[in-house]
Amino acid sequence: MAQAQHQPDFQVFKNFKFTDIALFKNDKQAGIDWCRQYGLLATMMICPNCYNNNPCREQNYARSTDGKIWRCNQCNKTVSIRKNSFFDKSRLHLWQLIGLVYEWCHNCGRARGPSVEKLMRELEIGGQHTIVDWNQYCRDVCVEYFTRHADQIGGPGAIVEIDESLFARRKNNVGHQVPEKWILGGYEPATKKGFLVQVNDRSAATMLPIIQQWVAPGSTIWTDMWAAYNSLGNMGYNHGTVNHTLYFTDPQTHVTTNRVEAMWSRAKAKFKSMHGPTNRDTIGDYLAEFMLTQRFVDAPFYNFFHQVATELYIV
Repeated sequence: MAQAQHQPDFQVFKNFKFTDIALFKNDKQAGIDWCRQYGLLATMMICPNCYNNNPCREQNYARSTDGKIWRCNQCNKTVSIRKNSFFDKSRLHLWQLIGLVYEWCHNCGRARGPSVEKLMRELEIGGQHTIVDWNQYCRDVCVEYFTRHADQIGGPGAIVEIDESLFARRKNNVGHQVPEKWILGGYEPATKKGFLVQVNDRSAATMLPIIQQWVAPGSTIWTDMWAAYNSLGNMGYNHGTVNHTLYFTDPQTHVTTNRVEAMWSRAKAKFKSMHGPTNRDTIGDYLAEFMLTQRFVDAPFYNFFHQVATELYIV
């Protein structure tokens, strides 16, 4: 396989529209060429069966979903043109997979996107589970992104609002018992970047190390009066507080947590719209999805495939 790093063209991805996928539906080679242009499919293949790095040749193969196959020049072994790619092992057409990723990228930050039934109809996909599974594959990319890029927000002179919120509870103590899910979040208004991390409890021992991980030293951190935050002023941060029993915004210091709470509202609206498909055991995946959308709101499709091509599936 080629080991080249690919740098996708931002402008091409920015101008890409869902209707452009019709070209790939009608012309399989166009879909293959597009994927190769942006590092999503290999442009050459070394036979995985031989020990002397024999190259493969590409040839037409009617039984393949893509109409193409790699075949070793020496041992005659055939290899999928998708081998080691993000599309590997899927039987869907490339145009369907690109369409699924496009729709996920442009709707994962919205409270409501197109229904599964609409996607099945537009992309000619026969089962709901296929769409649900690919949505999860996309979330896996988000999780991997923040594993590799846990970049701190804030810094000297920057304000970061910190707050924790309960994401799972019974409404008015009615219904079956639901384990509480506390999420710690931070938001930097100047850059509109944030983080959301699930925590086992709201103790200082649990939350302060997470804040240190995500918020750069020298930042000005604004919180409510929760006692777990009391030590922030001794940890290299400028700490301001607002007493929520009296004010939403402190009239003298102007300290507030309104904007991080607004982030909570957007995240909760998204989770609520998912109804049944949201698995509470994988809430961290949904948080990563929301964070990636927030970080790359202007170009989610580009940034998603840039991550896939340059870090996860280098073909």
